[in-house]
Amino acid sequence: MKSTFISSILFLFPYLLLAQTTEKSLFWEISGNGLKDTSYLYGTMHAKDKRVFDFKEGVLNSFDKCDIYAMELNPDSVNQMAIMNLMWMKGDVSIKELLSKKEYNFLDQYFKDSIGQPIFLFNRMLPIMTSQLILSQDLKEDMELALDMHFAALAKDQNKQVVGLEKMEEQIAALDGIPYKFQAKMLYESVLDKSKGVKDNTMEDMMSAYVEGDLEQLLLITNEENMEDEKMQELFNQLMLLNRNKVMVERAVPLIENSSAFIAVGAAHLGGKDGVIQLLRNRGYSVVAR
Repeated sequence: MKSTFISSILFLFPYLLLAQTTEKSLFWEISGNGLKDTSYLYGTMHAKDKRVFDFKEGVLNSFDKCDIYAMELNPDSVNQMAIMNLMWMKGDVSIKELLSKKEYNFLDQYFKDSIGQPIFLFNRMLPIMTSQLILSQDLKEDMELALDMHFAALAKDQNKQVVGLEKMEEQIAALDGIPYKFQAKMLYESVLDKSKGVKDNTMEDMMSAYVEGDLEQLLLITNEENMEDEKMQELFNQLMLLNRNKVMVERAVPLIENSSAFIAVGAAHLGGKDGVIQLLRNRGYSVVAR
C-alpha cells in the first residue's frame, strides 16, 4: 500500500468500494425529474498532464451552454491565511513526535536532498499535505493549469457563475480526521520507497484508467493494495468519499433545479453505489453517459 495511499490523495481520494457504474465515461448528462434545463457531470483529475485535456466530442460545447460551473472548491472563496492555520496538526503535535528518531532523521535528510528544505519547516503540517510536496514531483506538468482550474478560467472568460460544492475548511477537516500517526507513517514509508528506487506505477495506472474513462478500473487499482487495517480503510472511505459525495450532491441539486450547470468533481467521486452518479439517480434524475 505505502505510497498508494498518498497517491490516492493526489488523485482526489479514489473510492474503495465496488462500483455499480459500468459505462466507461467521464462525461454524464443529467436530466429528468422535472428539470427545465439539461446539466452535466464531468470527472476531473487535479493534474496538468496534457492527457487529461483530451476531451471527447461534446464536452466543451456542453460546457459553453451552461450558466454555472460547479467545482469541488472555488479558489476565489479561499482565505489563504485562514487555511494555513487549518493545515497544522492540532494540539501542538509534530511529525517528530509521531516517528522514531531514525525515521525522522531519514525524512529530514530526504527533504533536504529533494526540495532543499529541512523537514522541520513542515513539522506541524498535516503529514498528508506534506506528502504532496514529494509525490507531486512525479506528475507531468504540460499545461499551465490543472484541469479543474482550467475549467474555472474558461468559466470566468464566459462570465459564468463559479460555485464551490465544498469549503476548504471541510476538505481539511476530512484530512484531519485521519489519525496523525497513520499519516506520518505513510509519509515515511512512501518516501522510503522513493529513496530505494522502488517504482510506483499507481499514478500512471490511474492516469491510464482515467483517460479511458474506466471508473471501475480506477477502483480496482486502489483495491489491489488495500490498507492492512480494515478499520482505517473504512474510516478513510467515510471521510474522504462517502461524506463528501453526499455534500456535493446536496449542494449540486439546487443548482441543476434552477439553471443549467456543468459540475466537475474528481472522477473517483463518480462511481460506486454511494458515488455522485448513483446518489443523483436515487433522487430521481436521469444520469446517462455521453
